[in-house]
Order: sequence, then C-alpha cells, then structure tokens
Amino acid sequence: MMIETETDLLTISEAAKLLKISTVTIQRWLKQGRLPAYHLGPRCIRILRSDMAALLTPTRKEEEESMQEE
Repeated sequence: MMIETETDLLTISEAAKLLKISTVTIQRWLKQGRLPAYHLGPRCIRILRSDMAALLTPTRKEEEESMQEE
C-alpha cells in the first residue's frame, strides 16, 4: 500500500531528521502552534509532511534577485 506524499505522517523524530534539526525544536514548534500535529493516542503524535513543507519559507536572496530585475 502506498501513501501519498500529502498524507504522509511522520513522527517527531522523523520530522527532525528530515529537516536536520533537533527533536526539541520540533516539539517547541508544536507547542507554539507553528507546526500542526495529530494525536493518534495519548502519547503518539504525527506530523503531516505537507504541513512541514508549508512551514518552510524561502530566504531573502530570492526577493533581492527579483528586485534587481526590475
């Protein structure tokens, strides 16, 4: 059975490895509400891969390049 990328659920540890950050940072983002999560039980938390992608923002370099073109 294949799961689509949009509905791919990750653990906190898997999400941290994917973004190359610590699990503490992921937990902080969850607590702050920056990253939505889904509880599958009292201690089982999962994060959608698409929610993590939405969290990422491009750097300012792209904005500067578009300003130089004008």
